Amino acid sequence: MAIDALLSALVLIPWLPAFALSALCTCVHTADEAVGGSETFWEYVAPLTGWHPTRGVGLAAFGLLAGALIVLAAVGYGGSAWALSLLLGLRFGDFLGSHGLLGLILPGPNPGRATAPLYAAEVAAISGLWPEFVSDPPDPYWMTVGIVVFLLPWIVLGLLRGSQRAV
Repeated sequence: MAIDALLSALVLIPWLPAFALSALCTCVHTADEAVGGSETFWEYVAPLTGWHPTRGVGLAAFGLLAGALIVLAAVGYGGSAWALSLLLGLRFGDFLGSHGLLGLILPGPNPGRATAPLYAAEVAAISGLWPEFVSDPPDPYWMTVGIVVFLLPWIVLGLLRGSQRAV
């Protein structure tokens, strides 16, 4: 009975498996950043950001971010070109900025780096399967916004940290 209902939902909502996989990637990656290693992501970047939240505040902040990404994925996979474009930009920006660029700025293990390739894989897969989910073409503006949201803070903070060392 439950399997019949699930199969019916898949026929009625063809984007549901892709959305579910996207949501799973978000949850796995967020868990890796928040509880996966010897320190949390916010503890790792604290020397750069100056932000030292309690564990509860950090978990709440990352939980809210994960929830927003899951809602954005539902809207995007449901047929919105701007939302899916923004999601892909955010995914790529997180992969490149938070787990690539930061590795050049901060020493030590980067919480979330192990699962960041999930985001790169989602970007690659959706780029190839775009017409299956959205009839409008990808929106470069929203993709750029998503990338900049993750890259710009790390670039600015890295430059500030470098200028403070030079003084």
